[in-house]
Amino acid sequence: MLQPLRDFPLLRDTYNEGVAEGKAESLLLLLEVRVLPVTEEQRRRILSCQDVRRLDAWFARTVNARSVEEVLA
Repeated sequence: MLQPLRDFPLLRDTYNEGVAEGKAESLLLLLEVRVLPVTEEQRRRILSCQDVRRLDAWFARTVNARSVEEVLA
């Protein structure tokens, strides 16, 4: 049986890009709520990241971080 995300790489890649984009935007929102200033370079780094696991790790660090540098370390 066909599994779209497994059998159609273009669909899978597009899906993964959308997931990563959503996670990056959520991370930026959490940083804003935590009042942690984000530089343009850091914003670009976050928004360009396509590694969902890395974005999840950054998101988790944001909960207790005192700076964006600490989040992205």
